[in-house]
Amino acid sequence: MEKKTKYVPFGVCDYEYMESWLEDMAAKGFRLVSMSLCFAIFEKTDAQNLRYRIIPQPAGKTGDEETGFYEACGWDFVAASRGLSVFCSSDPDAEELFTDYRSYSQRTRSFMIWCIIGVAAFAYLGWSNFDNYRELMTECGGILHLINEVGLIYFISFWMIGILAICLSITIAVRYGMLAARLKRGIHRVKLPFRIRYRMNKVAAAAVCICVVALSVGEFSGHVILGKTTYPGLSDNHPLSLEKLDGPFYNKVNTALEDEEWPEDIDCCAEQYSNGLFSVVKEAYASIEPSESSTLTETDEYRYFYAIYYEARSKRIAKKFMEEELQQNGDYEGARIEEFRDEYSGVDQGYLIFDQDGYQHLLVRSGNRMETVTYYGEADIESRADEVIADVLH
Repeated sequence: MEKKTKYVPFGVCDYEYMESWLEDMAAKGFRLVSMSLCFAIFEKTDAQNLRYRIIPQPAGKTGDEETGFYEACGWDFVAASRGLSVFCSSDPDAEELFTDYRSYSQRTRSFMIWCIIGVAAFAYLGWSNFDNYRELMTECGGILHLINEVGLIYFISFWMIGILAICLSITIAVRYGMLAARLKRGIHRVKLPFRIRYRMNKVAAAAVCICVVALSVGEFSGHVILGKTTYPGLSDNHPLSLEKLDGPFYNKVNTALEDEEWPEDIDCCAEQYSNGLFSVVKEAYASIEPSESSTLTETDEYRYFYAIYYEARSKRIAKKFMEEELQQNGDYEGARIEEFRDEYSGVDQGYLIFDQDGYQHLLVRSGNRMETVTYYGEADIESRADEVIADVLH
């Protein structure tokens, strides 16, 4: 016998819409056989005028004794899914499964309460992690920095889940209120026009699927490392290389890396990638701690170098990101900020930041391009500002 599988675009609170949909499918010659979380299976039969009733069941399935009572009243059990039990009858005069307002209201209220408890539990988990989320955003330096760190898909998914929980809570409250009002008036069932809700839910489901797939593809392709060098001296033009800023420090790093044994206190890398916010991101990092080795001695001072070059998807993103970068670096205790812009043609934002610990920060933006450099060492980063600016404008 021919069978047909259909997606069920109705939520657990829309069972009256679902009843109308199942009755419409029966009129087209498709009788419900089984139902899962998202799909319903129909078998091809002659067109029939069937009545469907869906009963919310917190336990997931109606008990045998209760099912037997319904069958005696002319209702056959069809399927159970999503905490709902589906019954069907070909008798237009079959008595309603629930005729007593209090009994049906209690059953429905119990189901709604379980739904609300589930949403409340999820909301509590989200709220309990809010401090961690806020701390992470603070550490990253702002909303765009957070997205750049944790990934666009995770950030959007977080908000989508939150909005979904709120919408579900509102839907549960509204649906229960409408049902309670009808039951008080003695109206047990209303054949709701399901087609508008059906189309809206299908469009919403398709939009969510497209969004998730698009974000996943974009996030995956954006975080694949396009190229990686062994140490900062091999970075090509962007960002400002360590060799240009501090030649002696670069030579020490270069020599140490060429040794057979890499000192544990040397750390450096350079890589290039992209993500949802930036079409190009290149970064270089190097640090040295004083140690006993053939190239580094205890008399060598701690050195640190970090440079990163961004080419944002738009000027608006670049401007906002630079503002967050400025705020993040300006939060250092005792930081002194010097702004420059008019001194260089083509520079939209430029800042020199010096903190009391001796770290020097240089931030430059031109259009949708940015470069930031953090340095701790003997070189004067202010005297090398021309090279960074030329780097960004290149």
